[in-house]
Amino acid sequence: MNRFLGVGAFYDHAYGDLRTNVVAPGVFIHPFSHFTVVAAPGLERHEGHNEFVFRLASSYDFPINRLALAPTFAVDFLEGRRVYVYGVTIHVGF
Repeated sequence: MNRFLGVGAFYDHAYGDLRTNVVAPGVFIHPFSHFTVVAAPGLERHEGHNEFVFRLASSYDFPINRLALAPTFAVDFLEGRRVYVYGVTIHVGF
């Protein structure tokens, strides 16, 4: 939408012992260059069932042409519990 605020969606897949998929639309806030804060309600699929999830996340982009690699930290709120998520995000700009 502008340099400060954007809308989008993400797909997150966790590997290893805890295999989950999260899909969510979100509001992406860019308070300063290359830093992003995300607020997103969505669905998490785990062991054959879906749960509502609300994710708050932050990341710092390292741009590579129209892509960016971003170390990411997030907190998922799932049915009264918090799940901490970290990893690397690939952003695609339009």
